[in-house]
Amino acid sequence: MSFGKSSSSQNQTMDPEIKGILMDTFESGRELSKTPYNPYGGATVAPMSPFQQEGMQATVDAARYGVGQDEMRDAIAATRSAAAYQPYNVNVGTVTAPTAYQPTDITTGTITGSTVDPTEITAAQIKDQDMSQYMNPYTTQAIDAAMGDIERQRLIQQDANDAQAVAGGAFGGDRHAILGAETNRAAIERMGNIASQMRNTGFDRAAALAQSDMQRLMEARGRNQQTDLQGKLANQRTDLEADTRTAEMALRGDIETGRSNLTSNLAANAANLEASTGNRDAALRAALANQNAGLDAARLRLGAGNQLGALGGDLRGMTYGDAAAITGVGDLQRQLGQQYLDDEYRRFQEAQMYPFQMFDVLRSGAGMLPNPTLTSSRSRDRRFGFPTS
Repeated sequence: MSFGKSSSSQNQTMDPEIKGILMDTFESGRELSKTPYNPYGGATVAPMSPFQQEGMQATVDAARYGVGQDEMRDAIAATRSAAAYQPYNVNVGTVTAPTAYQPTDITTGTITGSTVDPTEITAAQIKDQDMSQYMNPYTTQAIDAAMGDIERQRLIQQDANDAQAVAGGAFGGDRHAILGAETNRAAIERMGNIASQMRNTGFDRAAALAQSDMQRLMEARGRNQQTDLQGKLANQRTDLEADTRTAEMALRGDIETGRSNLTSNLAANAANLEASTGNRDAALRAALANQNAGLDAARLRLGAGNQLGALGGDLRGMTYGDAAAITGVGDLQRQLGQQYLDDEYRRFQEAQMYPFQMFDVLRSGAGMLPNPTLTSSRSRDRRFGFPTS
């Protein structure tokens, strides 16, 4: 048990009359809350007006049937045709020069002179000569005479050697034999030398004679060759002059013929070139005229396309403008109809809210009432837990 200080409490009670008013107000609110929901039976959105429907249908028809689109298509086709026009290249043409005249090659001809072959001179040789005809027919006799002289001198020397040996008492001795042999040897050697010398001299003389004859023979052959060569050269010169004159005459004929052909071909080429140039110029003028005509036509198509496009756009705009005007009238009609519906719905809401408004008035009045209450108080001694009054 607590033995604290004492405490007190107050109880308030409402005036019975005011309590009755408040209870009536509460009951009225309770009954009002039981009111069933009464939906609005009228229309709240105005329907589309006939003019709206007509304007929208006109807009749909204009879009569906493509008002002005045929003109626009024609304009696009004309514009494309004009834009796609490609002026063809005007080729100036090629004037082909006539085939260059090829003059006939004039061959001067070849004058071939006859070959002059001089007679070949073969030099004579000593070895091919019969030297006997040039030898001195008395050479052998001269050699024999010289040999006889040497033999006599040998015999005389032998006799002298014998006499000397006899006088010296040496005849038949070795010295006598040696002296005799030496005398014979010297005689034989001298014979050989003299015979050889005489024969060499005879041959040299014969060779000189043969050489002289061969020289005279060569000179004669040379003169004969010279004479023959001069004759052949004279004949060759005569033939060469004749061939040259013949070749010159043929060359002059070829030159004259070539000149005549060249003149004729040059004249023909000039005529052909002039004709080709004239044809090319005429074709070029015609092509330029055709191209200018095509360009003019393309410009006309482009202008017509622009006008058709503008007309199609104007027609389409006018059609949509008319549809928009009709739709605008319909919008005004619908706005007015919507205002009527909004007013009816407003009056319905006012009727529905009227009981609640009246309840709010009643509740407001109850809230303005004074709050008279009766108050009673009691105190308790908390030390003992007993009330004090």
